[in-house]
Amino acid sequence: MNAREHESLRELAAAPELAHVTALLLAIDLLLRALRVAHGPIDHEPPPTDAPAVLWAAEVIARARALRHAAQRYRATVLRGLRPPMFHHDADDIF
Repeated sequence: MNAREHESLRELAAAPELAHVTALLLAIDLLLRALRVAHGPIDHEPPPTDAPAVLWAAEVIARARALRHAAQRYRATVLRGLRPPMFHHDADDIF
């Protein structure tokens, strides 16, 4: 499940923090897009200038990506705990 999918009402009732985590993930995506528009693709290469705003934008991008990863892992862990395990058919088990 990715961050764009919505939790069910049952899941939100059991773990209301998921609404905030989803809002955070959306806000991080908006921030990263805005910084890329303002400063170019500085998240995968060194900033082309040493202007303070560009250097700090690169720092914010790096930290936002780490926060996004942690929030996604938290969200996935909470959802995994709320959902019943999937039935896995073992082809080697004939009984």
